[in-house]
Amino acid sequence: MSLNTNQKKLLKEYSKLPAFDQQLLTVFSLLHFEIFQPNLLAILNNLAFSKFGHGNIRIDVLKQHLEKLKGLSLIILEPGKGYRCNPEIVELVTRESIKQGYFNTVADMILASARNNNFPTGKDFFSLVRIAFYKKEKNLLEEVEKIQEKLYFFSRSDNYVFSISDVLNILNNPFDIEFIESFKFPDEHLISFFEHK
Repeated sequence: MSLNTNQKKLLKEYSKLPAFDQQLLTVFSLLHFEIFQPNLLAILNNLAFSKFGHGNIRIDVLKQHLEKLKGLSLIILEPGKGYRCNPEIVELVTRESIKQGYFNTVADMILASARNNNFPTGKDFFSLVRIAFYKKEKNLLEEVEKIQEKLYFFSRSDNYVFSISDVLNILNNPFDIEFIESFKFPDEHLISFFEHK
C-alpha cells in the first residue's frame, strides 16, 4: 500500500485508538462531509449505534472525544464549519472499519437517518452512494436512486452526481493492490450514477 508519510502517521494514531474513538471516526469517514455537534449527537444516539454498547452519549463526553481526535489531526474543524474526517485518511478509515466489523453498523445508522430525511441534500446523496459503492448491494443502489430522484425534484440541480473521478478517489486514496484485487466492481446500477441524468 502506497501511503505517504502523513498517512502512515495518521493510520498509526488510528490503530492506537480505543474502540469508541475508532467507531466515531468511522461515522465521520462514512458521512464524508462536515457535520455539527448537535447533528452528530443525534446520529450517535441512534438505535443502530447503540449496538456497539456505549449507551446514551452526552454532549460533554462527545466534545472530549472530538477534541482528542482533532488533536491527533484525524478530524479537522475549519472556521464556521462542522467537524469532518481528515481527507488524507477518510478512505483508509472506511477500509479499516470493514476489516474491524464497524462498517455495516455505522452504514445502517447513516442509512436510517437518511430514510427519515424528507429533504435530502447533495451531500447526503454523495455519502449514500459512497456507502452503496462499498456495500455493493443492488437493493441499496435502487433505494439511493429514489433519493436522487427526490433530490432532483426539490433542487433541479445536477451538483450531486457521483462521478468516475469520485470512484477513482476512493480506489486510489491510497492505492492498495490487495484492496483492488478483493474489490468486486459494481454492476450497471452503480455505473448509472457516473453519468448525468
